[in-house]
Amino acid sequence: MQAAEAGVRQAGVRPNPILGADLENFAGSGDIGLADRSEATLYYEQTWERGQAGGPRRCGPAELALARGRAVVRALDLMAEVQSAWVEALAAQAQVAVAEERLAVARRLEGEVERRVRAARDPLFSGERARTATAQARIDRDQALAAAEQARRLLASYWGGEPGFELNTSALEAATAWTHGQFGETPDLRLLATERDLSQARIAVERARAVQDPAGGRACAISARAMTWR
Repeated sequence: MQAAEAGVRQAGVRPNPILGADLENFAGSGDIGLADRSEATLYYEQTWERGQAGGPRRCGPAELALARGRAVVRALDLMAEVQSAWVEALAAQAQVAVAEERLAVARRLEGEVERRVRAARDPLFSGERARTATAQARIDRDQALAAAEQARRLLASYWGGEPGFELNTSALEAATAWTHGQFGETPDLRLLATERDLSQARIAVERARAVQDPAGGRACAISARAMTWR
């Protein structure tokens, strides 16, 4: 982003004038000496932009807009990752509640079956089957707890926090209601439009390369005997 902004600032600067000097016949012997034949030329030159030299001013704003668009897309991609991790954490937390309820039902059923077995109303294997169901429900609950902790740990990694925080399940419905219909043109579409504008600007620059930039200036030739302007 900073590089693109610097490019726009630099593109707004006109070419610097050129100031130079040439020294001829400044060394020799006999008739060609420093005082007799030496000649110094001072010159000033300025370039007027017409063609491809104005290319940076054509492409600079489009490149800056493209850099900003890409930054927005990257930020939204990160937000999408965080939102996905948040939804996964909410789903894992909801699964824990379901597993807890199933374990509670299995325990109540196990107690009822045990009473019926002691009263000789059900066979002994019914009690074993009820205890097995309770053990399986406990395993499912423990796995759900582990999955929920892992999901919270992943979510907390985005801000460097710890997984010991609570999630508000009602926030998911509120977020869904708020985001529905809030956006028109997506950032991806805006980014594509910016890339198109930049391509058109570069094409215009390439076409303008055939136009030469004129340069003009003055020169002053100074010798041992005279001074002339060119």
